[in-house]
Amino acid sequence: MAVGTNSVVFAVPKPATHENPYMVARQSPSLDHITGGRCAWDIVTSLPNSSAQVIGHDTMMPRDERQAKIDEFMDVVFITARSKSHPTKPSPA
Repeated sequence: MAVGTNSVVFAVPKPATHENPYMVARQSPSLDHITGGRCAWDIVTSLPNSSAQVIGHDTMMPRDERQAKIDEFMDVVFITARSKSHPTKPSPA
């Protein structure tokens, strides 16, 4: 879709309680680059119980637990995004 349009912005929902923060930190800039700067990240903080069940939980986690997980998630995303290593280049050993 990004190739076929020049003005559409792509907003990608990423549930912070269910996604891997390292992957989000690496995927988001890549998608932004591919779309020519037309990518936005929607940080989803809650999902219905049916979504929680897909990943093995009976219900959505309580709000306090979700908030703590989201805070940690965002810390990891920001640290990873600011790291000097590039996703396509190996980090120095």
